Amino acid sequence: MDLPFRLVVSAVVVGITVPAVHGGLSAYETQQASVRAQQAIESIVRVAQVFYVAGGGAEEIRVDLAGGVTAKVEHVALGDRVGGPRAPSAAYKVTGQRETFLLSQPPVPMAGPDGPFRLGPGVHVVRVSYEGDGPVRLALR
Repeated sequence: MDLPFRLVVSAVVVGITVPAVHGGLSAYETQQASVRAQQAIESIVRVAQVFYVAGGGAEEIRVDLAGGVTAKVEHVALGDRVGGPRAPSAAYKVTGQRETFLLSQPPVPMAGPDGPFRLGPGVHVVRVSYEGDGPVRLALR
């Protein structure tokens, strides 16, 4: 009779701790995904600002938006179409969170090949270029 009682106690303890561990892991991964998205945006925008102020240039930037088990970066969007009102902005969405919008300071217009430049989960190489007129161009390598 001693072994079945231990099994029941063990099952109860596991049943109580698993939701707490899962909740903690989920909160941690959500925070880390948000930080990863902000760092990616910051690295791209920083280079775009330098080229915009300097009058031209191009560089490739490696961006890691890999996800975790419970949370991931669903998307990152930078800029707008050429001449669009959201050209100096960026946005990202993490699983289970609302979309977060950011504005580059100083404002630098950015555009993708056919509108806002979008990245999904995973590792990407982004080409940031500026020819001296129009918005800073963003493209995947």
